[in-house]
Amino acid sequence: MTNSLVLIVDDDPAIRAFLRRVLRLSGLEVLEAADGGSGLELALAEPAGAVILDYNLPDTDGLSVLQRLKARKPALPVLFLTAYGEPELERRALELGADLFHSKPMTLDALLRAVRQLLERPPAGGPGP
Repeated sequence: MTNSLVLIVDDDPAIRAFLRRVLRLSGLEVLEAADGGSGLELALAEPAGAVILDYNLPDTDGLSVLQRLKARKPALPVLFLTAYGEPELERRALELGADLFHSKPMTLDALLRAVRQLLERPPAGGPGP
């Protein structure tokens, strides 16, 4: 795992607190944003290894954030995590560049497996020399 910094973008403070606690107890560093604009700013400014992105945000939706993020940082892995698990939303999120899509609630084991899977991916262009 080359980068253990995970950015959580979710408007629900209880969800953010839960994710923060679980990830930190697993030895990961965490940044948080409560809305899409702040999340996008942090994702572009900080060296996050992965992003956990919610769909329903107060200032925009997760698909818009995902699209703008992937336009600027296409190799940054994103876990799209939402309570709205409709197939059309999943299709759109994956089409826009989400690496993984999961519906809430998600078990702790599944969450940690997904985050570690994203963090352990080689950078775009394959492994280094």
